[in-house]
Amino acid sequence: MDEALDLTRKGDEEMDKVPPGTHELPLGLMALLEHIQEHAAFYRVMLGEKGDPAFVQRFRENTAQRFRVLLARQGITENPNKPPQELRINYIAHA
Repeated sequence: MDEALDLTRKGDEEMDKVPPGTHELPLGLMALLEHIQEHAAFYRVMLGEKGDPAFVQRFRENTAQRFRVLLARQGITENPNKPPQELRINYIAHA
């Protein structure tokens, strides 16, 4: 799990240099997705129906926190015409 957390932090400094509104995929997210693809069997077990609930919870919390950071860095704030931002972040984390 620590390896996956470290991957999501990859490229944080580069994201600080990306202008708000830019629709580039963060390097950390890309690295995490590649890691999941390479270790699909592991993640299928750990995140599956009979997986480790503590791993699932930590993975979701990490995902939610990383999206909070990403949205803040992009200058994305609450929009009264959309669902609350925290609801959207939790939806992403659970997806």
